[in-house]
Amino acid sequence: MLNSIAAGDEILTTGGMFGKVIKVIDNAYIVEIANGVTIKLVKNGIAQKVVAGATTEEKKVNMNLKLRWAFIAIIIAWALFSMFPLNEKLKLGLDLQGGMHVVLGVDTDAAVEAKVESIANQLRKELATEKKLIFPMFKRLINPACP
Repeated sequence: MLNSIAAGDEILTTGGMFGKVIKVIDNAYIVEIANGVTIKLVKNGIAQKVVAGATTEEKKVNMNLKLRWAFIAIIIAWALFSMFPLNEKLKLGLDLQGGMHVVLGVDTDAAVEAKVESIANQLRKELATEKKLIFPMFKRLINPACP
């Protein structure tokens, strides 16, 4: 294809510039890259000849790209539509409604008392069943150093 380049052909250089071949010399070309601006370019400096019409392969690639962009646009539109439903108002959380949160407090003394009582009952059962010891009542001594 590069051997078929003649004067008047549009080309693309390996440097990425477009130009028009003015004159063909043995191993080089005189190329006009702008009005009145010409350069001398060796044959290896030409990447390709620019063809006016796109090939069928280029048309397929362009169609695939268009289809991909259309699919992406449809997905984004669907996501935006489902993120902001038209018939429902956005439900604000309690903090955004101006309300206040209820903070539950735990009575630690009562929790400890319940746990100790549970352990005492469990110990009473185990001593009665396994060791055959019967204690009518456990008496818990309260340490005066602890409140």
